Amino acid sequence: MNLVLQRQTKSPQSTQGEMTLDDQHVCWTLERPLPEYPADFHCIPAGTYPISLYPSPHFGRLMPLLAVPGHSGIEIHYGNYPLDSKGCILVGKEKSQDAVWHSREMFAELFPVIQAAIEGEGCSIEIRDIFVPDNAEAVQDAAVEEK
Repeated sequence: MNLVLQRQTKSPQSTQGEMTLDDQHVCWTLERPLPEYPADFHCIPAGTYPISLYPSPHFGRLMPLLAVPGHSGIEIHYGNYPLDSKGCILVGKEKSQDAVWHSREMFAELFPVIQAAIEGEGCSIEIRDIFVPDNAEAVQDAAVEEK
Protein backbone atom coordinates (compact mmCIF):
# COMPACT_ATOMS: atom_id res chain seq x y z
CA MET A 1 0.00 0.00 0.00
CA ASN A 2 1.33 3.40 -0.95
CA LEU A 3 -0.15 6.46 0.72
CA VAL A 4 0.40 9.80 -1.00
CA LEU A 5 0.76 13.05 0.92
CA GLN A 6 0.35 16.03 -1.39
CA ARG A 7 1.58 19.14 0.39
CA GLN A 8 -0.66 22.00 -0.66
CA THR A 9 0.00 25.11 1.43
CA LYS A 10 2.93 26.45 3.37
CA SER A 11 3.31 29.19 5.95
CA PRO A 12 5.90 30.21 8.53
CA GLN A 13 3.91 28.13 11.06
CA SER A 14 3.05 24.95 9.13
CA THR A 15 2.89 22.84 6.01
CA GLN A 16 -0.56 21.47 5.15
CA GLY A 17 -1.63 18.80 2.72
CA GLU A 18 -3.95 15.99 1.77
CA MET A 19 -3.29 12.27 2.19
CA THR A 20 -4.77 9.95 -0.42
CA LEU A 21 -4.88 6.22 -1.11
CA ASP A 22 -5.59 5.05 -4.66
CA ASP A 23 -6.41 8.68 -5.58
CA GLN A 24 -9.13 8.81 -2.89
CA HIS A 25 -9.06 11.37 -0.07
CA VAL A 26 -8.08 9.84 3.28
CA CYS A 27 -7.40 12.86 5.49
CA TRP A 28 -5.86 16.30 5.84
CA THR A 29 -2.31 16.59 7.13
CA LEU A 30 -0.35 19.09 9.14
CA GLU A 31 3.42 19.28 9.51
CA ARG A 32 5.98 21.72 10.81
CA PRO A 33 7.10 24.46 8.38
CA LEU A 34 9.52 23.95 5.52
CA PRO A 35 13.23 24.62 6.16
CA GLU A 36 12.88 27.98 4.36
CA TYR A 37 11.16 29.29 7.50
CA PRO A 38 12.93 29.70 10.85
CA ALA A 39 11.68 27.09 13.35
CA ASP A 40 13.00 24.68 15.96
CA PHE A 41 11.71 21.70 13.88
CA HIS A 42 10.86 21.35 10.19
CA CYS A 43 8.90 18.92 8.03
CA ILE A 44 10.85 16.09 6.45
CA PRO A 45 11.99 16.30 2.80
CA ALA A 46 9.66 15.19 0.03
CA GLY A 47 10.28 11.59 -1.01
CA THR A 48 9.02 8.04 -0.61
CA TYR A 49 9.51 6.37 2.76
CA PRO A 50 8.71 2.88 4.03
CA ILE A 51 6.42 2.74 7.06
CA SER A 52 6.77 0.28 9.93
CA LEU A 53 5.21 0.02 13.38
CA TYR A 54 7.14 0.63 16.56
CA PRO A 55 6.39 1.06 20.25
CA SER A 56 6.43 4.84 20.62
CA PRO A 57 7.85 5.91 23.98
CA HIS A 58 5.95 9.21 23.71
CA PHE A 59 2.52 7.68 23.01
CA GLY A 60 3.02 4.39 24.87
CA ARG A 61 1.58 2.36 21.98
CA LEU A 62 2.38 1.13 18.50
CA MET A 63 2.65 3.99 16.02
CA PRO A 64 3.45 4.21 12.29
CA LEU A 65 7.13 5.12 11.88
CA LEU A 66 8.65 6.51 8.69
CA ALA A 67 12.18 5.41 7.73
CA VAL A 68 13.60 8.85 6.84
CA PRO A 69 17.38 8.95 6.34
CA GLY A 70 19.00 11.35 8.79
CA HIS A 71 15.85 11.59 10.95
CA SER A 72 14.64 9.42 13.81
CA GLY A 73 11.22 9.08 15.38
CA ILE A 74 9.20 10.49 12.45
CA GLU A 75 5.69 9.20 13.08
CA ILE A 76 2.19 9.60 11.70
CA HIS A 77 0.09 10.59 14.72
CA TYR A 78 -2.67 12.75 16.10
CA GLY A 79 -2.40 16.41 17.07
CA ASN A 80 -4.05 19.67 16.12
CA TYR A 81 -1.30 22.26 15.83
CA PRO A 82 2.25 22.39 14.42
CA LEU A 83 3.68 22.48 17.94
CA ASP A 84 2.16 19.01 18.51
CA SER A 85 4.85 17.67 16.15
CA LYS A 86 8.64 17.55 16.10
CA GLY A 87 8.73 16.81 12.37
CA CYS A 88 6.01 14.15 12.33
CA ILE A 89 2.85 14.07 10.19
CA LEU A 90 -0.39 14.95 11.98
CA VAL A 91 -3.70 13.74 10.52
CA GLY A 92 -7.21 15.17 10.78
CA LYS A 93 -10.72 14.95 9.36
CA GLU A 94 -11.04 18.73 8.95
CA LYS A 95 -8.58 21.57 8.55
CA SER A 96 -8.23 25.27 9.08
CA GLN A 97 -5.26 27.57 8.73
CA ASP A 98 -2.28 25.99 10.54
CA ALA A 99 -4.47 23.34 12.22
CA VAL A 100 -6.25 20.00 11.70
CA TRP A 101 -9.31 18.86 13.63
CA HIS A 102 -10.82 15.56 14.80
CA SER A 103 -7.31 14.20 14.73
CA ARG A 104 -7.72 11.36 17.23
CA GLU A 105 -10.77 10.08 15.38
CA MET A 106 -8.93 10.22 12.05
CA PHE A 107 -5.92 8.44 13.50
CA ALA A 108 -8.18 5.74 14.98
CA GLU A 109 -9.57 5.10 11.46
CA LEU A 110 -6.21 5.27 9.68
CA PHE A 111 -4.08 3.17 12.05
CA PRO A 112 -5.80 -0.21 11.38
CA VAL A 113 -5.47 0.36 7.62
CA ILE A 114 -1.74 1.07 7.94
CA GLN A 115 -1.27 -1.82 10.36
CA ALA A 116 -3.00 -4.30 8.03
CA ALA A 117 -0.89 -3.11 5.09
CA ILE A 118 2.35 -3.42 7.07
CA GLU A 119 1.41 -6.93 8.16
CA GLY A 120 0.45 -7.80 4.56
CA GLU A 121 1.96 -6.33 1.41
CA GLY A 122 3.95 -3.56 3.12
CA CYS A 123 3.30 0.16 3.43
CA SER A 124 4.99 3.35 2.27
CA ILE A 125 4.20 7.03 1.92
CA GLU A 126 5.11 9.29 -0.97
CA ILE A 127 5.37 12.94 0.04
CA ARG A 128 5.05 15.48 -2.78
CA ASP A 129 5.75 19.20 -2.65
CA ILE A 130 3.27 20.77 -5.07
CA PHE A 131 1.92 23.88 -3.45
CA VAL A 132 -1.17 25.88 -4.33
CA PRO A 133 -0.05 29.51 -4.71
CA ASP A 134 -1.38 32.01 -2.18
CA ASN A 135 -3.03 33.87 -5.06
CA ALA A 136 -4.52 30.75 -6.72
CA GLU A 137 -8.08 32.13 -6.71
CA ALA A 138 -6.97 35.43 -8.26
CA VAL A 139 -5.00 33.60 -10.96
CA GLN A 140 -7.98 31.35 -11.73
CA ASP A 141 -10.37 34.33 -11.87
CA ALA A 142 -8.00 36.17 -14.25
CA ALA A 143 -7.78 33.11 -16.53
CA VAL A 144 -11.59 32.91 -16.69
CA GLU A 145 -11.84 36.62 -17.53
CA GLU A 146 -9.32 36.25 -20.40
CA LYS A 147 -11.51 33.63 -22.12
